[in-house]
Amino acid sequence: MKNKLVESFVSNASKSGAQSIVVDEAHGLQAALQKILDAENGIFCPELTALERSIVIPAPRKTTDVSSASAAVEEVAYGIAETGSIVCIASARKKLQTSLLPDHHIALLQAGSIYETFLDLVKILHELPENITLITGPSRTADIEKTLVLGMHGPRRVTVVVICNGDEIPTARLT
Repeated sequence: MKNKLVESFVSNASKSGAQSIVVDEAHGLQAALQKILDAENGIFCPELTALERSIVIPAPRKTTDVSSASAAVEEVAYGIAETGSIVCIASARKKLQTSLLPDHHIALLQAGSIYETFLDLVKILHELPENITLITGPSRTADIEKTLVLGMHGPRRVTVVVICNGDEIPTARLT
């Protein structure tokens, strides 16, 4: 069942302009991220979760200032398969700037945290968080003349790395 949610999430995230990568937790998170990290300078990672702390960012490319980072790597709370959206939740320690300020947002999403719809997610939450942000692809806005601008209110690029356990990996491996 979960692999169908992963397939749906990846398909819909792609439609929104996000890049999606599906990895087997045991075999490839760092390898999948390495090519992306090698192409960025000024990479921010809050290192609040065990997954974030497991990512190796080369020292010359790492920054502790999210506002000057060109890319940010962070674990996100949930995914919504129906729209391909990621769900970021702020807390006293976790700020939303990580997902909004850098040009490239690299979201780490556990396959087991993907829900079919937003309503399905809300049903399992005991209470709504104080601050919740849904991100569906890169930031886009247009003026009255319909001139499209990417990155005005968030990242220009969004990459979602879906981390699966063996039974969650889609039958048609998606990368």
